[in-house]
Amino acid sequence: MPNRKGEYKAGARKCDLVRGSGGVVGAGGNEEQQSHKVGQQWCQPFSCGHLSNISHPFWRRGDPHRCGVSSYELECSSGKATIQINTGTYYVTSINYNDSSFWVVDANLQDANSNCPLPRSNHRPFIWGIPGPSYTRELTLQGIWWATFVNCSQAVKNNNKYIHVDCLNTSSSFVYVLNVAPYYALMENLEPSCGYLAMIPVSWTPASGKKYQYFAELMRKGFSVRFPFVLDHPTAFGLIKQCLNRSIRFVLAPLAVLTFLAQRYWKTRITIDAVEKFLRMQLMLGPTRYTYTDIIAMTSHFRDKLGQGGYGSVFKGVILPGDVYVAIKMLDNYNCNGEEFISEVSTIGSIHHVNVVRLVGFCAEEMRRALVYEYMPHGSLDKFIFAPEKSFSWDKLNEIALGIARGINYLHQGCDMQILHFDIKPHNILLDSNFVPKVADFGLAKLCPRDNNYVPVSAARGTMAGGRRNSKQNMSSSTQVYYPSLVYNQLIQQEMGEITNTLNMHELERKLCVVGLHCIQVKPPDRPTMSEVIEMLEGDVDGLQLPSRPFFCDDEPLPLLKMHRFLVTALLFSLLNYGAVMATESDEADFFRNCPPSRCSSDGPDIKFPFRLESSSSSCGAPGMQLSCSGQDTLLLHHVLGLSKVTGIDYIYGVINIVPLAESWSQCALQKIISANYSTSVYKQYGFQYASLVSCSEEFIWDSTDSIFGPISCLSNASQSLYLVAPYAFVSILPLYCKVVSTEIMIPYTSNQGIKDYNASASTEFNESAKRITTFSEITFTWSAPNITDVCIDCERQQRLCGFSSQRRTAFCKPHGSKSPAKVIIVAVSVPTIVVLTLVVASALYLSLKTKNDDEIQLKVEMFLKTYGTSKPTRYTFSEVKRITRRFKHKLGTGGFGSVYKGELSKGVPVAVKMLENSKGEGEEFINEVATIGRIHHVNVVRLLGFCSEGTRHALIYEFMPNNSLEKYIFSRDYISSQEVLVPDKMLKIALGIAQGIEYLHQGCSQRILHFDIKPHNILLDHSFSQKISDFGLAKLCARDQSIVTLTAARGTMGYIAPELYSRNFGAVSYKSDVFSFGMLVLEMLSGKRNSDPSINSQNEVFVPEWIYETIVSTQESEFAKNMTQEEKEKLRKLAIVALWCVQWNPANRPSMRKVVNMLTGSLQNLKNPPRPFVSSLS
Repeated sequence: MPNRKGEYKAGARKCDLVRGSGGVVGAGGNEEQQSHKVGQQWCQPFSCGHLSNISHPFWRRGDPHRCGVSSYELECSSGKATIQINTGTYYVTSINYNDSSFWVVDANLQDANSNCPLPRSNHRPFIWGIPGPSYTRELTLQGIWWATFVNCSQAVKNNNKYIHVDCLNTSSSFVYVLNVAPYYALMENLEPSCGYLAMIPVSWTPASGKKYQYFAELMRKGFSVRFPFVLDHPTAFGLIKQCLNRSIRFVLAPLAVLTFLAQRYWKTRITIDAVEKFLRMQLMLGPTRYTYTDIIAMTSHFRDKLGQGGYGSVFKGVILPGDVYVAIKMLDNYNCNGEEFISEVSTIGSIHHVNVVRLVGFCAEEMRRALVYEYMPHGSLDKFIFAPEKSFSWDKLNEIALGIARGINYLHQGCDMQILHFDIKPHNILLDSNFVPKVADFGLAKLCPRDNNYVPVSAARGTMAGGRRNSKQNMSSSTQVYYPSLVYNQLIQQEMGEITNTLNMHELERKLCVVGLHCIQVKPPDRPTMSEVIEMLEGDVDGLQLPSRPFFCDDEPLPLLKMHRFLVTALLFSLLNYGAVMATESDEADFFRNCPPSRCSSDGPDIKFPFRLESSSSSCGAPGMQLSCSGQDTLLLHHVLGLSKVTGIDYIYGVINIVPLAESWSQCALQKIISANYSTSVYKQYGFQYASLVSCSEEFIWDSTDSIFGPISCLSNASQSLYLVAPYAFVSILPLYCKVVSTEIMIPYTSNQGIKDYNASASTEFNESAKRITTFSEITFTWSAPNITDVCIDCERQQRLCGFSSQRRTAFCKPHGSKSPAKVIIVAVSVPTIVVLTLVVASALYLSLKTKNDDEIQLKVEMFLKTYGTSKPTRYTFSEVKRITRRFKHKLGTGGFGSVYKGELSKGVPVAVKMLENSKGEGEEFINEVATIGRIHHVNVVRLLGFCSEGTRHALIYEFMPNNSLEKYIFSRDYISSQEVLVPDKMLKIALGIAQGIEYLHQGCSQRILHFDIKPHNILLDHSFSQKISDFGLAKLCARDQSIVTLTAARGTMGYIAPELYSRNFGAVSYKSDVFSFGMLVLEMLSGKRNSDPSINSQNEVFVPEWIYETIVSTQESEFAKNMTQEEKEKLRKLAIVALWCVQWNPANRPSMRKVVNMLTGSLQNLKNPPRPFVSSLS
């Protein structure tokens, strides 16, 4: 507290006197000693009422001023001692010289003798007291809380900080007392129609939920005030003793504090180091951008070549340190236009699955591009498939086919965007050291929405299937038989019993053949989905039906006429494509010739794309960004501010500064800004701060230190004066005749406010901003045009002009160098001269087009890499987290490890920010979340967008889920909202999505992830009610082949924890623990009851599995199944059966999550009723 500091300094000064002179008085001490003698002679202690022996620093009115400190003047009247604190009069009820404090009570509250007291003193908070001499503080409050009274002309609703004072209300005014933290009320706490009335300190923290009478009692009790120092001088010996005691206290106490802080620091440092070490390792897991020099070092100058592909060569390399082997594909510039590189990084770089090859890193330096993959020691699958001798058993082949199918299914269904590979072939299936298949080579891949059934493709993609490997050449020397025809005929013969022993098929061979024939049906509707393919490969061969005969099963060759027509059509398409490319290049060259940069005056701003002058063609600028010249001025017709003068355009940062012209305004500047709608405009506010608009019945003079501006002349009149007040200003700066008109008025910044003046106070900065918006001053806006703004900003940073291609409907950067064509007249004098000149012109044209094309490819790749960098989890600073959450303004909820706040990223993307406050261990919660969710990608797992780790402050930034958690709907008291979500169709969809997410965690990642906290609260719903698993704070990583997990203690939430986590007598802890939690979740979703609900009257129905089981076995129609169709009842029954299998107490009886997915997608008739739940069997 400040008074303690003052006391310390006063005591230190006494010690200096002794040390300085060896006596009582040292240098400069004569005056103090003389004052002490005078005090002994003239300033005797006095009494007032029940107070006796009142002495320094107090002095009685009428005594000499030197008898005490001016702020501590007491007036004794009618046996009561009163003191003035600011404008208030207070009774002094007690004085404690040992504690250097005294207790006061508002005189008005005691004299009024009313049941409805209201403090009358109108003063500001003075928490730190009044400045005194020698850096001391006087009248410092001790342990206070401010009770602030406000007067509103309208009733305040839905704000629990406003406590009614009914006894002071009238028909036209409503009085409230504010209960706000931590000390006093600010302007941001004032609701519209409310104004400041009074405020008074109280010495106890008001409890939440209390009524006004509670505050009245606190006010009547008064509060404690400190006095900073005592002027009674002891003897020289006493002063020395006091100094020694003080010295010991100020030596031992700091040592104890330092020891404690050192211990805390060391413990905190260990946690911080562990988190930072983990984050460095985590950074290595994501794709890393390498330089071309790094690539040369990894490959030892491209010494070990592994093979050759369609887009370049593949070399073996090693990453140091660690000796991690990698495969590096160097993309060939002649065969690659950048699309191959972008496709690979945008798809494989952001996903994670055990059957998809991992992208370790990449290189992009001008036209040299490389992709760095994890090394697959067994190469590609085609090396084994087409080997002369048989390499794999049928079991292994089936396992490989199943792995490939799971990888493709993940690409189709498990990602936020559906990934279509378009080049699945044996050469693109790689095998690791355990012969686990991994899908590779995403150069032809295409991204599309998950609900998109049809994808537009400009040309055929993939590899031709034909020739030696797709035909049988041993049938005859003159005929090649189409291989699917041979397989189909063999299967037909086997079904009819006509197949001989020499042609007899293995059971798995038959299964693979049948599944393969299903997949190559010519008509897409006849082909199964990859989910169905997985089910077929996992199922029994006897359950598979033979598909229709493949279209090309006839032995006759294609008619030559059809082939000729096909080749002619392909040629025409090639010519059309070539014409489009030439037209685009011509269009881009014409843009800069027809739309050169211009300006209205020599010192005016440059006008170039995306801006244009009204006199130029509309194609020279973006819509809504035309300017005009008026004399020497550049003018903009702004949709809000009207006609304005342009004072500057910054193309690097994408901002424009304008000054509204007074003659274009028909109403007040501020009024227009408040009512403006920027959502559909090209121009957006550069930035803003909030303010309150306050109306006062008369004008007043405000202090220069107050964050207030006004009166605003264009809004004020004879009956009212309006002011702008900052949200962080005290409410007590307002006179009693002022009311809040509006809150959160946005005051825009200007770009020159980006350079902060650290000598300027917050009030000065606020006043400057308010002055700009209430007068015709400079205002800054950003511009935003689709497919234009980002490209043009990037061009400007590269010091290149930005243009617009009408052919491609997108902006582009002008290549470096001059492209102006020169007309050359060639006089043919001889045949050799013509031939030489023709070759020179052709070579120059080729090099010119190649350079231009290379620049465009390089720009396209660099633009993609900038965008791609934002798709990985970003590390933010704590300051950025505060800005994202607007200083933690909007709290969404509280969890076991901290609070969740709503925030917004710089591009307006809403996010949920989880601040970890009670993380256990050495940052275990934080590390678990980033280690799991930060490295995986699945449509049913919430996405981690970023994180913060500064010392002990940890934050996790997720995608925002607007529909909250599933728990809200399962246990909702709002019947309508619950029924909209928990209908049988949606329940089945939600359960299936959750099951697929958990199955991905268990089987789809390189390391198995056990969640250990599956419950409705941790299942979030996005805007379309798609389910996403969240909260990986208790998750554990283990090897995929590890069936048993070692835990030191039970993990999870009561009611969802599997029995084996409590006692190993039920079985070993494994991934089946998540299966149990999933089953409980589904049972709660079906019943709408918690699995141990004390509100249920019948004790036989308390255990939800028991209740569900009885409903199924007895086949009685339950309450929630009434008024449902038969199809809906079957879906409920399917969910119930699956859930009851999942909650079996013996882990061995529970299905895997992959089996659960199959049960949910399969037929109800194939499901068997589960055994009676364990608790049921005990009854």
